[in-house]
Amino acid sequence: MPKYNLDSLGHEEFERLCQALAQKIIAPGVKVFGMGKDGAREVTYEGKAPYPSAQEPWSGNWIIQAKFHDTLQLGPNEARRCLVADLDDELHKITDKYQYNCSNYILITNVSLTPAFQTGTRDKIDNVIVPKYEALIKNIHVWGADEVCRFLDGLAEIRQSYAHLLVPGDVIARLIKFIDARESDLDVLVGLYCEGCFNHEQYAALDDAGDVDDKRIALQRVFVDLDVELPDLPKEESAQEKLPRWLKQAAEDENRTSALSYLLDDSLAWIFHASQPDTPSEADFACSLTT
Repeated sequence: MPKYNLDSLGHEEFERLCQALAQKIIAPGVKVFGMGKDGAREVTYEGKAPYPSAQEPWSGNWIIQAKFHDTLQLGPNEARRCLVADLDDELHKITDKYQYNCSNYILITNVSLTPAFQTGTRDKIDNVIVPKYEALIKNIHVWGADEVCRFLDGLAEIRQSYAHLLVPGDVIARLIKFIDARESDLDVLVGLYCEGCFNHEQYAALDDAGDVDDKRIALQRVFVDLDVELPDLPKEESAQEKLPRWLKQAAEDENRTSALSYLLDDSLAWIFHASQPDTPSEADFACSLTT
């Protein structure tokens, strides 16, 4: 699983990322606050959401905050110390200064939380900070850098909107999509070409015969199919046996009236050319049709 470079986003871009994650993970209807003095809130929501799971959803009033720390400048240990202090300070503002009615609180950070027993950042938060406010805020979670990265694994549409977070798989997916788009464009172009050819070729080229009139004449008005019928076949079996196979097969279809339907029928043409040398010629076949 990739480790995304969250530190490269900076404070403002990281806050926007957190807002996008909240809209996907908590609910699309979360209220997003812009940059500036937000009263200890980046995102708020009121209602039930399938977090932390659909089986145990949280409900009530939500407050979600983003805290970005420059870990390259501060160092990992100092960034974690500042995060713990920030969490304590923000929860104090919510419960004492602003006295918000908050049931669920989530802090999202780019800082990795250490899992060491008792001394790690996670145990400090769970054993020192959370108990101070659990009587006023029912649920308190912190999304560290590792949680944010795992969320991004499953939310490609968010991840791919930030150039800093792109991974090789995203680049390959974009290339495949680009290839598919080019192929789709080719399909469209071929369709348009065929349509153009049809529109052009459906008219008689009378200008080749010296006609200079701008009015075009459709071929279907110039070339008209003929209605035909086969000659009556003899009723005697001995006489019918002497008839060519193509003529007997053609006679089986009593409803056929189009001359072209006979001339372009592949099944009749195959039988015709497979006949014996004394079989009537194509001219005989055409003449045997009565218009």
